This record gives sequence, C-alpha cells and structure tokens, in this order.
Amino acid sequence: DDNYGYIVHDEATGHTAVVDTPDFGAYDRELKKRGWKLTHILNTHHHWDHTGANLELKKEGVTVYGPVVEKDKIPGIDVAVGGGDRV
Repeated sequence: DDNYGYIVHDEATGHTAVVDTPDFGAYDRELKKRGWKLTHILNTHHHWDHTGANLELKKEGVTVYGPVVEKDKIPGIDVAVGGGDRV
C-alpha cells in the first residue's frame, strides 16, 4: 500500500480528475464525501497499481487519458496522449 493517487477539482467548471487509480474505495469515499463527480482519469502508465480501479471508476462522462505508447495496456482508455499533446 505504498501507492498514492490524487484528486484535482476545478470549482469553476466542476471537473474532477484523478491521477492514477490504485484504489477504488478510497476515491469513491472521498468523491462522495465532497460531493464531486469524477470527469477525468489521468494514468501515468499501465501498471495495475496505477490503473487498477479505472473500470470501476469509469462511469458515463468519465474520460480516461494515458500514454500513447501504452494505449493497448490501459483499461478503459479513451484518449492516448504523447509528448506535446494538450488535454
């Protein structure tokens, strides 16, 4: 249990992103507690401890981003990004 994930919320737009998804339960509890709706998942790479909760967290309106070089290894990926891309 040495992996961390981060929640980033923009109050102006209501968008909420998580960086990597090591644990469904922790994110689900925190999002519900704050009343935020998840809109984006940003995966840094394909390892299970960074993408493990993608499919559980991915609901209607959630877009999963990840590295283009690992697009075939990231569960639920919608947008593959590479150097210089803007999201």
